[in-house]
Amino acid sequence: MVNVARMMGLAMDPDEFPGKYSPFEAETRRRIWWDVFYYDTYVSDSMGHVPLIADNSHTTRLPAADVDEDRFEPKSAEVPTIKEEEGERRQPSPSSSIYGLLKVRLAQLVKNIKKTSFRDPLVEPASPESAIEQAAGFEADIKQWMNELPPCFRMDANLDSHHAAPSPFTGSSPATSASSPSESPYLVAQRCELAIVANRLILKVYIPFLRSKAQSST
Repeated sequence: MVNVARMMGLAMDPDEFPGKYSPFEAETRRRIWWDVFYYDTYVSDSMGHVPLIADNSHTTRLPAADVDEDRFEPKSAEVPTIKEEEGERRQPSPSSSIYGLLKVRLAQLVKNIKKTSFRDPLVEPASPESAIEQAAGFEADIKQWMNELPPCFRMDANLDSHHAAPSPFTGSSPATSASSPSESPYLVAQRCELAIVANRLILKVYIPFLRSKAQSST
């Protein structure tokens, strides 16, 4: 998948080829590349492998976060954005780039954790106390990411949208709460995926301590 994406030129930002791609094509290419980035990070982390996409191996910019999906189409002359007053009344579209950006930031968090927790086998290992402190720091970073999710993407988002704090991702609070019966099932699935991946990551940072405890008790 990664190699195919590279062969298609998705690792290079469309703006590097003036006049070649329409705004719709350029934005679509960015979304596809960062989806590949996310799944490369997720699969490699699950299998204990190094990601195929290195941080310095691509120039593709992140997709726009405030795209008006209802007005964005192949013939669009520019990427339409959602006005703030509209964003407060509108539920994110299942194809919204906001969801993609949330996944990308989670993938970047995974990469940062892997880099920080890497231990050179030639260097004396850290003490158990400092290692558990590092794991607690990772957990705090993940929980901060979860707390900064837009209200409609949080599992505990039984919120009154009029009192919800603006999200750093969108700058506004969606009017539809996560418990609304009229919300899209796709949005529910997206919310669950983000929660599952984030909580799995928290468990993973503590697994080494659980293993050492189990080994010492046998």
